[in-house]
Amino acid sequence: MNICGAGHFILDERNCRVFEEMTKYADIKIVVPIKQNPKLVIKLIKNNVNVIDGGLFFPYTKIPFVGGILTSYMPKATSIIKKINNNTDILYTMMEPFGLITATDAFFSKKYGMKHVFFTWENIDHKFFGLRKILSKYSYEKLFASSLKYSDGIIAGNKEAANIMRNRGFNKKIEVLPQTGVDTDLFNPKVCPKYKEKFNLMNKIVVLFAGNVAYEKGLSFLINSIPDVIKKNKDVHFLICGDGSMKLDLIKYVKANKLEKYVTFINRVKYSEMPYVHASADIFVYPSIPTHFWKEQFGFSIVEAMCTEKPVVVTNVGAMPEIVENNKTGFVVEPKNSKALYEAILKLANKKSLRVKFGKAGRLVVKEKYSNEVIAKKTFEFFNSLFL
Repeated sequence: MNICGAGHFILDERNCRVFEEMTKYADIKIVVPIKQNPKLVIKLIKNNVNVIDGGLFFPYTKIPFVGGILTSYMPKATSIIKKINNNTDILYTMMEPFGLITATDAFFSKKYGMKHVFFTWENIDHKFFGLRKILSKYSYEKLFASSLKYSDGIIAGNKEAANIMRNRGFNKKIEVLPQTGVDTDLFNPKVCPKYKEKFNLMNKIVVLFAGNVAYEKGLSFLINSIPDVIKKNKDVHFLICGDGSMKLDLIKYVKANKLEKYVTFINRVKYSEMPYVHASADIFVYPSIPTHFWKEQFGFSIVEAMCTEKPVVVTNVGAMPEIVENNKTGFVVEPKNSKALYEAILKLANKKSLRVKFGKAGRLVVKEKYSNEVIAKKTFEFFNSLFL
């Protein structure tokens, strides 16, 4: 089978792995803007992925009324599809159905006799109002409908995204699967805890958050739980890794409440450093909250923590309960609830055997469901099923 992936999201250190792994099963090529990440392109070529330069592309844009429809669009894509159609069975667009690139790829795949599949994370079926609603009929909604009409299958990153596609009338095959997996060798329990060493926390129970430090991640509720946690266990230390719009406010709150002794903030690190960050934790917490426009679509840092044998505490939001089994690999608590976070963290902090039990169970789940090898195999099997 000949498979072609399309979209600038492929040139992400994590996202490219599924294509590298799929070379075990099929001939793989990708259409990407090479200039975006030339070093990664060289690595992909060395790993038997045929790279086709998509040239100019549009990164994520917030142009008014557009709603992100230009994201990842490559003007050269149409001519490239025409050239590759004779040796391509599947064109896989790693972009949402309302994107111009997805609708274009789907239409021309049908025209040239290829199967088309797109990927979606969206677990909220966005509705527009006022002038945006009128304009969306001729842009967002039109492209969405075209992608559904001309596509042969969908890979949805979570169950809610799959349900949205069904509710919009898609009656062909849908697979619920993240777009890529986790490197179980890179993230493992034997990695050096160098950040724990760096900040002199070797005798502490480190509670880690790693991600975007923004309102929707619920960090204000985590920070509010800290006084109650340390009142019961002064050996607990919180490590916040990331950058974002709320970071300065959280730092000010920590200082104002004299919690500096118990909280360390570090900037966002390169992906290659994340195994060391997770290795430096004893507990991982991801306290996301839902908003009108967003809720957690997956949570790769959760899976990375589980892969490193860390127990996790997440909120009952979006796709997170699909990943974390309550009282088996961690705790699932209600969002916007500092008391629930405090109780879950304290249970884990006070009982090492529980941390070990949840951590080992979590790594097994990742190896069975979320490793790069498993995701690549399941993705290929889904593509193959479109011909049966």
